[in-house]
Amino acid sequence: PYVMLSATAASGIIGAVTFWGSLVAFGKLQELKMFKKPVSLPGQQAINVLLLLVSLALSAWLVVGEPAHAPWIYLAIVVITSVLGVFLVNPIGGADMPVVIALLNSYSGLAACATGFVINNSVLIIAGSLVGASGIILSNIMCKAMNRSLTNVLFGVMEAGALAGSADEFYATVRSTTADDIAMLLDGAQRVVFVPGYGMAVAQAQHAVRDLGKLIEERGGTVEYAIHPVAGRMPGHMNVLLAEADVDYEKLKEMDQINPTMETVDVAIVIGAN
Repeated sequence: PYVMLSATAASGIIGAVTFWGSLVAFGKLQELKMFKKPVSLPGQQAINVLLLLVSLALSAWLVVGEPAHAPWIYLAIVVITSVLGVFLVNPIGGADMPVVIALLNSYSGLAACATGFVINNSVLIIAGSLVGASGIILSNIMCKAMNRSLTNVLFGVMEAGALAGSADEFYATVRSTTADDIAMLLDGAQRVVFVPGYGMAVAQAQHAVRDLGKLIEERGGTVEYAIHPVAGRMPGHMNVLLAEADVDYEKLKEMDQINPTMETVDVAIVIGAN
């Protein structure tokens, strides 16, 4: 009974955090007004830790307490961790959503795995373990590609870079241009790389990008697409968007594959960087 009750508490905690956290993530991706701006309460991290400790204490009570109290204790665990799920995801910015979604996918697998122990279902245990492990691995890959830690993303903190000079120095070589200037630049380019980002996905601009790529290819140029692990609104979203726009899969290059060759690119077009 202790194993089953422990698994029940674990499925309640992880499941509630996953469900309500996913709803908040959905609201952010849909750009709903109440979720559009990340909101962090004063002492947010301390509140989150307190909620987690209370839920763990209730879980311990559920395991060793009187069976008659179990339904009410379990309900309290679900309510508290539901609030925790909202508080965990709400402070995180929209551009970090792909990482958060990958992590929530992992949580859902762990919740399914715990539920498998409760109802003695081997399929749930195996499938949940696979989803949980793969989600953690994917989250780690995405964080490495962003040069940030998973903790840094989850707690909604952007590390400030050490600027070596003033803004004037950084923008000294940056200039505005026109569509005509870009057209002339692309007219003689032999190798062009598009680097699509979150903004391209939001703007649904993949078809316009595809059309521009075809024009370049008709003039004898080579077109490739550099896909960052966190590009788009969720993991793998950029690959799906470009596939919908009939971009050949062979032209989609992962970050590790294309970065060593970027110095040989004539023109790199970054679209929708967030």
